[in-house]
Amino acid sequence: MSLTAKQARFVEEYMVDLNATQAAIRAGYSKKGAAVRGNWLLTNSKVAAEVQKRQDDVSEKLEITQDGIAQELRMIAYAPPPETISATDKRGACAQLGKLLGLESPAKHEVTGPEGGDIIHRIEIDWSGEGESE
Repeated sequence: MSLTAKQARFVEEYMVDLNATQAAIRAGYSKKGAAVRGNWLLTNSKVAAEVQKRQDDVSEKLEITQDGIAQELRMIAYAPPPETISATDKRGACAQLGKLLGLESPAKHEVTGPEGGDIIHRIEIDWSGEGESE
């Protein structure tokens, strides 16, 4: 199943400035509920997958990797500030690139118990005192 027209428009708009609220408004959702709708859309598996695909495409086209951004940040940290652009501006650009490419947030993994069920925590306590060492 593919994205609805509004969801696809949201993805297009989100990739412009990575602002979910504004993307929702520009995609035609109500201004009143745009913040909630934008965040909800980003948690929708189909929308999230499309955003990730777009981020991967941009990363590949620009040949930008997490290692490359880390190297650039390292150079900024240890180099004197350039005359034409401040280190703060460069750091901000690196941060924005990282965000655009989804490199700033760790991967999320869903954890479940056996056969997809709940995880059951069991703690056993030896109240007899026999396990204690003297």
